[in-house]
Amino acid sequence: MPFTADNAALRRSAEEHGVLWTPMSYFYPRSGGERAMRLSFSYLAHDRIEEGIARLAGFVEAEAARSGRASSPGGEVSRRPPTPRPPR
Repeated sequence: MPFTADNAALRRSAEEHGVLWTPMSYFYPRSGGERAMRLSFSYLAHDRIEEGIARLAGFVEAEAARSGRASSPGGEVSRRPPTPRPPR
């Protein structure tokens, strides 16, 4: 990731984009994984996975802009607009 993928970033991802992931630093006993995230998905319909990817792309772009880094060497991520989340 072009930013530190920590608990603060996870909170922003969940609150602002509706996407959960796990910071990879949890899986390193000493240090490491600060710029990596683990995605988990299982038993989801294809359209829900696409929606999650679009939301995640939006988060990565926003977080990269927030940290002042480019989101990817190839440029902006192409995606469709996110689908509104159902009320809780």
